[in-house]
Amino acid sequence: MGVPTPDVRIDRRVAIRRSILVASVGWLWARACIAVGFVVAHAAQSGSRSATLDQGLLSWDSAFYLNLARDGYAGSPPDAVRFFPLYPTLGKAFSPIFGGREDIALVVLSNIGALVGAALLWHLASETFGGSDTATPTLADRAAIAIAIVPPAFVFAFAYTEGIALAFVAATLLALTRRSWFWVGIWAALAAASRPIGGLVLVPILVELIRVRPRPSPGRIVAAVLGPLLGFAAAMLWIYRETSDLFAPVDAQAVLRSDLRNPIVRCLEAVWALFHDNYTDIENVPFIVLWVLLVIVSIQRRQPWSWIALSVVTLVLATSAQTLDSLGRYGMLAVPLLIALAQWADRRWRQVLVAVLGSAGVTWMTAAVLLDQIVP
Repeated sequence: MGVPTPDVRIDRRVAIRRSILVASVGWLWARACIAVGFVVAHAAQSGSRSATLDQGLLSWDSAFYLNLARDGYAGSPPDAVRFFPLYPTLGKAFSPIFGGREDIALVVLSNIGALVGAALLWHLASETFGGSDTATPTLADRAAIAIAIVPPAFVFAFAYTEGIALAFVAATLLALTRRSWFWVGIWAALAAASRPIGGLVLVPILVELIRVRPRPSPGRIVAAVLGPLLGFAAAMLWIYRETSDLFAPVDAQAVLRSDLRNPIVRCLEAVWALFHDNYTDIENVPFIVLWVLLVIVSIQRRQPWSWIALSVVTLVLATSAQTLDSLGRYGMLAVPLLIALAQWADRRWRQVLVAVLGSAGVTWMTAAVLLDQIVP
């Protein structure tokens, strides 16, 4: 490859600035909604004060990550083995910057990861579908903001691994789009090491390797395919080193999610239950509908088949468990779904609808989680 011309370098700098600017707008917008959610939760609490409300950004699964960052698996509750080690290890590594505070490091990493992930999503949408004109809002702009204000995005502000996982998954798909096979392997390894569902980036990698012409060299194929496998294996071996149980994460997850179910039947059960006064999955049903509709949009708007495969496999896996909790945030890591949302919102009224419902959803979910009304 030759040296980029000055015009190309300028265009790249403009695109980078644009992606950071738009991602920052969505990031700040979402945090304003989250702040309102905290205010609502404090105002709505009744009786004794909720422990979750006191924990704030370190509540729910965040407490596990904080335990792991401080004490490792040996000093954490037994079911902490469900959580992969990359995020808490990074929290421990960066804690000296924050005076040894692992809690602050974890929150900062999550929030920065979400910002970087949204910027990478901007580049992914722009380079795949074009429309990089910086004078008017584009599909890329809408995608970068959508990932910040879709209701489950409140977890990007909490000490959850979703923030860095988003950045790694988006980076993997961007490298795949650019046919940078060695970088595909590197980012995919980090995605798989950040959380188990991150390993599903292997699916679009395999689809693209089947479709691409001319074929990459054997070395590049091996690098791309081995990346997510090595990342997943490294996480499992790390946990094994501390627990002496190679299948500890699988067994702990099985206890929480129960046996695998037919995903179509399980989704229909969740919807059916609402009509029979069973509201166990009341917060999950809207996401079942939303993610399925966005898969349809992905097909209609001609997304790459590798993206569609990632979205479908992610949703099938997420809905094949007896417990559907956290379905919203699982779907977010199938980042093509958020690009599909941006593709659908190509009219003014649709953009307003996404903005209003998204903002209200982020605010409500933040408050509901802090009040122990739903499981994040």
